[in-house]
Amino acid sequence: ETHPKGIPKPPDNGCVAYVIRNGFNTSQGRLVRTIMFSSEQTTAATKEAGIFVSVLLCFALAAAGYVLKEGWHDPKRNKAKLLLNCSMIIASVVPPELPMNLSLAVNSSLHSLSKLGVFCTEPFRIPFAGKVGVCCFDKTGTLTSEDLILEGVAGMQAPQANAAHSKLDPPANTPDPSVLVLCGCHGLVNIDDSLSGEMMEKVALEAFGWSLSKGDISMENAGRKRKIIVHHRFPFASSLKRMATVVELADRSPTGAATSQFMVLCKGAPETMQDRYVAAPPHFKATYEFYSRQGARVLALGYKELPRQPISQLRSMSRDSAEKELQFAGLVVFRCPNKFESATSLKALKESGHHLVMITGDQVLTACHVARELGMCSNPVSLILTPKSSGLAGGGPGELEWVSPDESERQPFDVKGTRRLSKKYDLCISGETWRSMETEVIDRMMEDVRVFARVSPTQKEQILLSLKAKGHYTLMCGDGTNDVG
Repeated sequence: ETHPKGIPKPPDNGCVAYVIRNGFNTSQGRLVRTIMFSSEQTTAATKEAGIFVSVLLCFALAAAGYVLKEGWHDPKRNKAKLLLNCSMIIASVVPPELPMNLSLAVNSSLHSLSKLGVFCTEPFRIPFAGKVGVCCFDKTGTLTSEDLILEGVAGMQAPQANAAHSKLDPPANTPDPSVLVLCGCHGLVNIDDSLSGEMMEKVALEAFGWSLSKGDISMENAGRKRKIIVHHRFPFASSLKRMATVVELADRSPTGAATSQFMVLCKGAPETMQDRYVAAPPHFKATYEFYSRQGARVLALGYKELPRQPISQLRSMSRDSAEKELQFAGLVVFRCPNKFESATSLKALKESGHHLVMITGDQVLTACHVARELGMCSNPVSLILTPKSSGLAGGGPGELEWVSPDESERQPFDVKGTRRLSKKYDLCISGETWRSMETEVIDRMMEDVRVFARVSPTQKEQILLSLKAKGHYTLMCGDGTNDVG
């Protein structure tokens, strides 16, 4: 690889990037430009305004026709003046103040929103806000805060007597394999001595006393002063629900000699990671479901050691071969506190007659717990649609059934009875179950589902489009680019 002539060498020996667009020409810049230079002229010309004017026009035509009919047979009336009067009756059907009042209402709304720090890029949508009947919310970062708390790692010990799940080890007592996965499998970058990336990954790195230097090297700040050098990264994919890194662990032996070990570090959703292990512990499913029911975010961790080989060979490893035959490294548990204003806002919307829906990429048990905690669920019991043969863990296709989060209650699935069932239970469905169903079936039950969990960005869009097709005015509130509206 040769460095291009005439271009200064990067100070940290990084790659040379060619800037295609910058400033207002980027996608984010276009959004800022739209906010800054939006049109001063606004309008509120809606379908209802057109209907209102049409009704007035009907009365005007009737009045003008009557005047024309009666006046035409009067020989004393000036015919030209009569026609002029009739045209004036029709022309005056639209009050001169109507367009001005409509625009004034929109401008007043824009002014009020700007005082609250809310920018509207499309003012013509403001009148539609009064018609909104369905309010959809993302969970993480929208209803819950981004201040994640790492509670510990579970699953590395056998369950205690009379318990199906494994207890939680606090960060100070976390086993070494779990620490290596959490500190070496991430997408963080060091920019001007500041970590940039997923909040969950930053919290994990800081909790175990590691830091990230330039060059994708994670360093242990105390103890053995180990280093994890990332040679290749398989980024998180929403379709796979996991990510992995191929790393080199630099350490020192008890005699002080430098040692190194190539490894694959992997983390992801428990239900997708379960099949990637050589042997998952018997309490795997019970443990992650136990903490998910409490509203925690749970990720499964895995790793495997690799033989010594050239770096180029490591980087050419396929994703599938890297992410299989893993050793179990625990289930990391994060707590995500709810925003203090979430419950109040949702209560106000609920009392005003709005239908509340949660659409999230999180685990279905976690989503159900948070929805109930924030008051989105009205009924005493929630039901989750899942394959009958595999329970809440999800799985292959087959007959479906409704199951409560604690699996104490079950109801047969019948799309015709979904509306009746939704009056007694709050219904939840996962993206994986959705994919196994026909489009016509999911469309019929779309209005009755309260929580959509483990959905992809494409499925989020499909939910909004389906509700719109059914005649609902729907809003989507989220903090990410995959939260469509």
